[in-house]
Formats: sequence, structure tokens, C-alpha cells
Amino acid sequence: MRYKEFKKFLAEYKGISQAKKDIIQRIVDLDPKDELGAKLLDRIFKVLNSDDIGGKIQKAFINPTVGEPFAPNVLQQHINNIAEIISRVDTDYKSMNAFLKILAKGDAINLGEFKKPVTSFTAICNNNAVAIKVLGALVGYGQGAKRKGPGEFALAFMSPGIRMAEGQGDIEIDGIGKVELKAETTQGGGRLGMGGPSRDSQVAILQAEAPELLQAMGGKKSVNIPTMVDKMNDVYPLPNAKNKNKRIDIATKVLTLTFGKDFGPAMGQYFGESDRNVVAANVFALNFEHYKNEDDFNALCFINFPMGKIMTAKSAKDILALIKAGHVTPSHGAFIHSTQAAEVFGQLKATKMKA
Repeated sequence: MRYKEFKKFLAEYKGISQAKKDIIQRIVDLDPKDELGAKLLDRIFKVLNSDDIGGKIQKAFINPTVGEPFAPNVLQQHINNIAEIISRVDTDYKSMNAFLKILAKGDAINLGEFKKPVTSFTAICNNNAVAIKVLGALVGYGQGAKRKGPGEFALAFMSPGIRMAEGQGDIEIDGIGKVELKAETTQGGGRLGMGGPSRDSQVAILQAEAPELLQAMGGKKSVNIPTMVDKMNDVYPLPNAKNKNKRIDIATKVLTLTFGKDFGPAMGQYFGESDRNVVAANVFALNFEHYKNEDDFNALCFINFPMGKIMTAKSAKDILALIKAGHVTPSHGAFIHSTQAAEVFGQLKATKMKA
């Protein structure tokens, strides 16, 4: 498209947004002499308006009332926004144009890398610097729309083999299936569950059946799994058989409040042991299985955007292997939580260990 034709093309847009004007000015100014900026913007809009990527944007953000026609201006506004984000990526014309070509072909992401326990943005983006930057730039786009989390749209946008699934917090990846995505954009980590019981219901069990254990908490509002094992070792020392049964019974009742009858009793059995690390590791593993069972996913994908690090686990065994290898640090769930019910679920945090 020649520059004059390009200006005519832009003039045909009604009610053009200031954001789009800024994009036009920014890119045209790159090299107005040979119109590279105009050509680049034209290509960005063509790619974003393609059936594949335009369809992804529509599915991600547009939810028109049944029976009403889709409003093109809504989709166009998202395209404008995404074009602006892409245009701000620090690169040159040649590199951006090359990226747009592989994006249009559906080759911007190497899906096979997601099958590895640990990989990196460099690897999934085939060592393409622009693809890595675009992925990072889009991490927050779409967060909150249709209850979606950070990174979901960014990944789906980059590959036809990745789709935003219906429901909360999920994507689908060809060759893997339904994937639960946990993304760290700053600090923190991904909890292995949502919801949780009230603190009063937890405390009521201890008040009725183990007041001495409640007293041993020393007024603390929250006690995690390893610390509770320590408290039980003090109050109900092993190998006394009666104490062992008492520990298992209390743990089973408290943990069943969170994990139900399918997982609570299995977790409770481990409290018949005195090694806090053994108990915590096994409860954490069952926490993962419970989460997988509740949300019905094939794999958990844990991404740290600042580090450009990606980890995938299909089972509790995979999670424990990542922990043992030092790629993630577990934060064990609370046996008794303080004010946030979700504290009862374990949490993962990526380490700086390289893929």
C-alpha cells in the first residue's frame, strides 16, 4: 500500500481514536522518506484483522447478547490497542516485519517446549527477540475480561495452537490439552486452589477435640502444615499409638473441610508421622491432585514473566520433582488460616534457577 493510499485507507475509519492517531504518527515517523512506517502499520493491522488472530480477539473479549449482531467497532478498538502495544516494542523495521510474517504463519511459538518440565521464553519463541518482547508486552492485556488471568491472551494471541478455553483461568495447548495457567508478573506465586473453609469451622474442631493443641498455637492466628506437625509432636508425641490415632483424626477432620472426603482422609494419614518435611511434601502433592481434580485440567503451566521462565507439571510427581530440582519453592498451606481462606492451599513460587 502506497503512502497516499494508506492515508486514504485511514480516512475511511470513522471516529478514529486518539490512540490510533498516536500509532500512525509514531510508526509513519520511523521512516517517512520511503514509507516504511506506513507499510509496517498497514501490515500490523492486516495481521490483527486476519481470521485467526481477529477471531481470537473476538472470542477473548466480545460476548454479545444472543441474537444481537457483533459490533465491529468493539473489535476494532481492541485491535487498535494491541497494535499500539506492538508498535511500542523496541526493535527495527526489518525485525518487526519478520516477526509479523511468522506471527501470521502461526510459527511464533514452539508448542513442543511446553511439554518440557522447564523451559524459557527464549526457547518457546524460537530465540526471536521481537517475539519475546511482544509476549512480555501483552502479558497484562485482557486480564479480568471474562475472568481471565495474566498471560492467557498473550499466549493465545501468539499461536493458533493455543486457545483461551471457556471457563476460568484456562488455556488449551495442542498436544497437551486443557492447561491451568499460573502466571507471576511481579512477585508472589500460584495457589493450588480457591475458596476454603471459614477459620471458625477449623478452630471449632480443635476446641471440641484438641484444646491443648489450640493452646500450643500460642495465640497465633495462622499455622501452616509443617508447624502444625511440630505442635503435634509436642502435644501428641509418637510412637504412642493413641497419640498417632489422635493426630490422624484431628488432621483428617480439619483438612476434610478444605479438601473433601476424597482427599482430606488421605492427607490426614500422613500426620501419623513425626517428620514435618515428609508430612508437608505429601500433603502438598495431594493438594495438587485435588486442584487438578477440581478444575479438570491436563497440566499446570507455571510462568514467571520477569524471569522468562516456564514450568509444566502434569502430576504431583512432576511438581515434587520441580521442587526437588530447585526450580520452584513451595509455600505450604495453612492448617489453620488467619483471615484469608485461600491460605489453606499450597502456593508455588519460581526460583531464579535457569531452565
